[in-house]
Amino acid sequence: KAPNMSGKVAVCVRFTGSNNRNYRVIKGVRSQDLTAWNQEKQMFVAPTEEAMSDNALFRKVKDDLVKIFETHHPANAKELFSLYEQGIADQKPPTFGEFVKSIIEEMRTGRGNKKPSRNYQTYINLLHKLEDEGRLIDIPVAEINNSHFVWFSDYLMKRLEAGKKCNYYNLMKLFKQVHNKAYQRNLNDNVLRFRYSDYGPADNLSDEGKMPVFSPEDYKNFLALDINATTLSGVNVNFYKELYKDYCVFLYETLSRPADVIKMKQDDIVEIKGKKYLRYIPEKKKNSRERNKVVYAPINQIAMNMIEKYRGRSKAGYIFPFSMNEYEWNMNDAQSWNKWRNRNTRAQNMINMWLKKAGAVIGLDFPLTLYTFRRSALSHACAQDPNYIQIALKAGTSPDMLLKHYVDNTAI
Repeated sequence: KAPNMSGKVAVCVRFTGSNNRNYRVIKGVRSQDLTAWNQEKQMFVAPTEEAMSDNALFRKVKDDLVKIFETHHPANAKELFSLYEQGIADQKPPTFGEFVKSIIEEMRTGRGNKKPSRNYQTYINLLHKLEDEGRLIDIPVAEINNSHFVWFSDYLMKRLEAGKKCNYYNLMKLFKQVHNKAYQRNLNDNVLRFRYSDYGPADNLSDEGKMPVFSPEDYKNFLALDINATTLSGVNVNFYKELYKDYCVFLYETLSRPADVIKMKQDDIVEIKGKKYLRYIPEKKKNSRERNKVVYAPINQIAMNMIEKYRGRSKAGYIFPFSMNEYEWNMNDAQSWNKWRNRNTRAQNMINMWLKKAGAVIGLDFPLTLYTFRRSALSHACAQDPNYIQIALKAGTSPDMLLKHYVDNTAI
């Protein structure tokens, strides 16, 4: 930026999509001849030692700001300058372990317009394994390459051979995800080409997509479940047992995720051509490329009965009157969303504890959980209808996900 009215040189930053411009005076400028400033070249053009020194200073300031922007992804210019003033750009490049810790902290607290995510806990597991291994954790993240990836694979295999538990496939996937984040931030240019899935233990394959689902007959048994045959601690136990059961039935009938259903409101019900739908944006998609994806879930008669049953019983207008739904949550505020997430987690844990008892009553030989209802509903839907595109649209997922995780269960 050209010298300002005070006779000082400042750097100007404006983020794309914002009209706000932030300025910071560049300290250490030696040149006194401000008429030698070239606006087009953004530098001094006088043939003096001071001008050459200042121009080198300007280039370093610019390079440092670009480096911080690409590696730390600040939300705005104010945050960018704050990081710059902390000397972040001149700090020693992080080790692999330090970079994993920074990812954990970003996910735990939220950053910029991103909300906190419980997924940071999986990276803590990776960090613990790196601490146990002891070598890779201290290698600069810029140096991590394919040989280190292979080394980590060998380390995990030796753990398994020694009888120590570890999820080989999940940990290898996390290792690669960390590397990808480093690559995206220009901290690493190496390629990890090792096909770890071809070398992992055959009896330790990830069972993602192969979680137990109940049969249509099991679902009928759950519908007929006498809640008095189950136990629950706390107050208003009969009310909550009935609420938990209805909530699970609603999950199944709308093909929805637990985190979406628990925050659905009466206002989310829309009518299109005489049919009623739940209109919502999946919580899972809000920080992804599909953050604007709107789902229209058809409401059948069973689901509508649940809606009418609890209408008016939540002060904040939610469909289900959980205690957390007595409040109006600002889902665009990170602090409010974090409180909602914690209460949502507690509520779902309570439901899952009750479901284990309910599953035993109806004779299931595996633990019944909330997510079993969505998995089972999608598996049953895929078995009945080969139009996976329509099923995916109703469920807020993709045909590829249905093929990968649910179609294999259609044999039931």
